[in-house]
Amino acid sequence: MKQGRNKIIFIILGIVLVLVLLIGGIFAYTTTDLLKSNQTLFFKYLGKTLENLKGEENATIAQIQQLKGEMPYTVEGNLSIETDGLGENTDILNAMKMKVESKVNKQEEETYTKASLLYKEQDLFTLEYAKSNAIYALKSDEIVTAFLGIEEENVNVLLQKLGVENTSALPNKIQPIDAKEFFSITEEEKQHICNTYYATFLQNVSEDKFSKDRDATIRKAGVMYHATAYRLMLNAEELKNLEIKLLEELQQDSITLNFLTAKAKLLGLGEQYTQVNNLTKEIQKEINQIQQETYPSEEGISITIYVDKGKVITTEILLRNERKYTLYGEKQEDSITRYLLIENLSTTAEYGRIEIQQTQSQKDAEVTNHVLLNIDEKMTIEINGNENGSLGEQFLDTNWEVTFTQEETSNTIRYEQEINFVEELEDMLKVDRTNCAILNDYTTDQIQSLMQSIIQRIVVVLEQKKQIVGWQE
Repeated sequence: MKQGRNKIIFIILGIVLVLVLLIGGIFAYTTTDLLKSNQTLFFKYLGKTLENLKGEENATIAQIQQLKGEMPYTVEGNLSIETDGLGENTDILNAMKMKVESKVNKQEEETYTKASLLYKEQDLFTLEYAKSNAIYALKSDEIVTAFLGIEEENVNVLLQKLGVENTSALPNKIQPIDAKEFFSITEEEKQHICNTYYATFLQNVSEDKFSKDRDATIRKAGVMYHATAYRLMLNAEELKNLEIKLLEELQQDSITLNFLTAKAKLLGLGEQYTQVNNLTKEIQKEINQIQQETYPSEEGISITIYVDKGKVITTEILLRNERKYTLYGEKQEDSITRYLLIENLSTTAEYGRIEIQQTQSQKDAEVTNHVLLNIDEKMTIEINGNENGSLGEQFLDTNWEVTFTQEETSNTIRYEQEINFVEELEDMLKVDRTNCAILNDYTTDQIQSLMQSIIQRIVVVLEQKKQIVGWQE
């Protein structure tokens, strides 16, 4: 009797122990990295890498930007340059600035801009630009007394008249790119692309290509971290096979093909990219090209994600032993910092190292950007930008400053502008065939003769302006 009771107690304890282990195991699997495969953990932290690089859009600024497509607006801008590297001409260039005045109605596809080059407040040169009735036109009274323009259709024919021999890869229509529409993607499209190509990836990359190193060290921003490294390594043949399989999947993927051709149409690309049947042929050409390529086995790809206490420190990508990329993102409450280092491992490359760091911060209706680009410690480019505005007052102010520094020479370009939205634009200048010479209507001989006359006139006017400001050759 006692033995039977002990057996029952043993069974109950065993069941409880199994339940505890099972529940604990489930908890460990969902909340920690225990029991997960190297492959699973690699993709987990790859997702965190991408999430860290993704910034949040400022809702107010985005709404103001959207007004550009809904309401007419005016633009007032000023451009200036500050330099110390032009010798005797330094003071001349520093005394110049460009004043820009625009009227824009995107719904009616109408724009008029007047840009005036000033030297010590003296009006030195004026250029006008107008877009309306599918015509893009320029005019400067000192060069030509009437607008000179082109129609947005049949651009390839015009380029051929101007002497451009191969126009097959160029768009046949001038088409402004709507950046927001171009980069937009629906949740359904995003999910389809992720599911389709993630599955193709897993089918062609075995789990033994993923590894984990618990005793890795990595330096970031001068700080040394003892981290765990999650790594994917493919040799040259494996990388080549993966590229081909992904492209073959794309050839059969009507949803993604239609997505790509729609984006190609927004760019105004030719039919080889805007028609699905033609695009699949272009993809096949790429597959054929990849199949012919040969690389030493070690020239594949290595992706390593360094993690410390569940936080991604940095990610390194080594491609074909030719180029190494190091990237990371860090988010604060109201800001994000993105970092990218490109190291060229080839001894014959034009550059050895390009380092880019961007910090973006924002508050209610203001976004501030700072970008620092360093090339081989020989040249730096620093960009500072600020946008602020008001939906209620319907305005948007923008300021940009770009500084190029090389050795002991520094050049700074500054641009500031104010956009004000209005109910109606007054005295909007429009162009058509009554006040604009359309180059599309001219013969090849007429265009070439006209271009030659314009170039000669530009040379004369340029010499006159040099004499006015005292420019030294």
